[in-house]
This record gives sequence, structure tokens and C-alpha cells, in this order.
Amino acid sequence: MNKEIQNKEAQSKEEYVYKPAWRSFCLHIAAMVACFVLVVFVSLEVSMDAAYQKALWGFFVLFILATFGDMFFKRLGATLIVRFDEVAFEKGILKRDSIEIGMRNIRTVQVTQRLMQRLLNVGDIAIASSGTDVYEIRVANMPSPHDIRNQIQERARVEDKQQANGASGEKAGA
Repeated sequence: MNKEIQNKEAQSKEEYVYKPAWRSFCLHIAAMVACFVLVVFVSLEVSMDAAYQKALWGFFVLFILATFGDMFFKRLGATLIVRFDEVAFEKGILKRDSIEIGMRNIRTVQVTQRLMQRLLNVGDIAIASSGTDVYEIRVANMPSPHDIRNQIQERARVEDKQQANGASGEKAGA
């Protein structure tokens, strides 16, 4: 009995935290590279005053900083947490929204991948509970989305099995 309690405590502390993958920002990176090529081309091919050239490179640096900032805050602002008994999604940086769904209540875990996402092994995950007909949790650009889905489904099966064993143990004791 004591070993079961220790095992359950160890399982309840175990959690996996997922954030959107850096590699999902390939369009941001492509825009930065294209902007760099354009700035270099204009700097070398177009004769312009030194002040204009400094301004051009200044705008390029601002663009790079804004793009990295967007990538950083999009990644920082979304967190999917898979715990032993629930799945939680936290969204936002200053204003934080959170939703939790118990493993027993999970009805559907959907993975959607567009062509570029398949090439980068990222995807969108949507989770619905048994109480509604909509997806309560939608997370974009998660790394290895099929592995995350399999992990959630496996934990839901374990939770169902434990609940069934607990229910049959109560009936036997009664």
C-alpha cells in the first residue's frame, strides 16, 4: 500500500512542458535573410549618401530586432503542460490565461500539419474534452506533435485504467 502511494506521488510530480518550436519560425528567418540580401544589394549597387546608407542599415537592424522580438514573445507566450492527471495550456505574458483538462475528460487530440510543418516536424495540436463539441485547447507550432499526442493518449489510458481498478476495488470491498 505504501509503495502505491509513493508511486502515485512520483507520477503526479512528473510533468512535461512544451513551447512552440524555434524551427517553426522559418518564414521569419526567410524574411530576415531576404531583407539582408536586399540591403546589401542596394548598398553596393545604388550610389547614395553616407547618411542614407546608415539609415538603410539602421532600418535593417530595427527590422531584425522586431522580428526576433516577435519570435521570442510568441514562443514565450504559449506553454503546453502535460501532467500525469491533466493537460494545461497557458497563454500570454503579462495577462495570463490558463485552461486545464483532466485526462479522464479528454475526448479528442487532433494534430494538424501543413506541408512546411511536416518538413520541420512541427504541428498544431487541438484538444477537446468530453463535455463540449469544440476544442478547448489549440496550440500552434509544437515540436514533434505526434509524440505529444501519443503521450497524452497514453496518460489518458493509464488514468482510465486506474479509475477502473479503483472502482472495481470499491465494489469488492463493499
